[in-house]
Amino acid sequence: MNIRETVVGNVVANVRQHIERSGSVPEQIALLRYSVQSDLDDYWPEMAGLPLSEHEAALLEIKERIEGEWDMSVAIVNFDHEHYVYWLDGAADSQDMRVQYAAEHADE
Repeated sequence: MNIRETVVGNVVANVRQHIERSGSVPEQIALLRYSVQSDLDDYWPEMAGLPLSEHEAALLEIKERIEGEWDMSVAIVNFDHEHYVYWLDGAADSQDMRVQYAAEHADE
């Protein structure tokens, strides 16, 4: 199994666990699309070093698998590092903060 397949499997498994724990399927989830290699490397370490094209392919595969398995949509949100830092307003970066950022910007 290559890195992309592992990442896709992990994301889908995380969604499955969230659904099982919460007992409900959300209407939508949001994933961040990194368009700058250093952002991908810094914020999604499992994909560090892979080309952005592999990241894009992984996002599309994740979207396809999630939407095919559950009745929910997947929004892909373009990540803007400067806007994200401004949005953090001094808070520490974390995966939970990036999830919240993506969710809040899913309809833009």
